[in-house]
Amino acid sequence: MGDLLTVERDAAAEVTRLTVAGELDVAGGNVVREAMEQAALDRAPHVHLDLRGITFLDSSGLAAILAAARTLDQHGTALSASAPPGSEARLVIEMAGVDRLLGLRGEGAATP
Repeated sequence: MGDLLTVERDAAAEVTRLTVAGELDVAGGNVVREAMEQAALDRAPHVHLDLRGITFLDSSGLAAILAAARTLDQHGTALSASAPPGSEARLVIEMAGVDRLLGLRGEGAATP
């Protein structure tokens, strides 16, 4: 049994921070997508996706993030993400070639 996926939301005036931890796969992808899309519907000017706690990320989890990124873009909401160098999330995102699309930052850039 894998790590349960959790998404913690911290909404401030300038940025909505979503801290994601656990396994981001087909089972958890919708949870993250819905949290990101809700931030756009709430008119957040910026969403920061903190992926430092991700222990597993597969193509379906990444697809959910990318689908939500499209929605954010359609609402004019900026997106950034953070994941430490060498982490599961960073490796998958960089291998897929979507690090710039997601505004991926390094370990020291946990907040925008």
